[in-house]
Amino acid sequence: MVCITTDDLPGLRNKLKDRRIVYCSGVFDLTHVGHILFFEESKKLGDILVVSVGGDAIVKHQKGNNRPVLNEKMRLKTVDSLKPVDYCFIDNISNKDNQLLSLDIVFEKLKPDIYAKEKFS
Repeated sequence: MVCITTDDLPGLRNKLKDRRIVYCSGVFDLTHVGHILFFEESKKLGDILVVSVGGDAIVKHQKGNNRPVLNEKMRLKTVDSLKPVDYCFIDNISNKDNQLLSLDIVFEKLKPDIYAKEKFS
């Protein structure tokens, strides 16, 4: 597991050009078994799992003034410690005006083979 930045994404894609990269994103504030199962299922879709963790500013905007419970560095470290995750980074690109801005950047720079999204029942 390795923590990276968005600047590392093009080099990562080049380094892993023959591998199937799965990308997923989320807040992961108070990571729980549902997140772990999501990462395990996502990893099954490819060879490498790259995860972005929402930055503190976007979490506060999405979830309210009392969030996040854990700051972005703590959440990144938690995600980084999980077995299915190969690479992770903090999403400080998205903002209140465009909450999906990081997707454009990641798709352009990393060119993941698969974007995995949690399914809510």
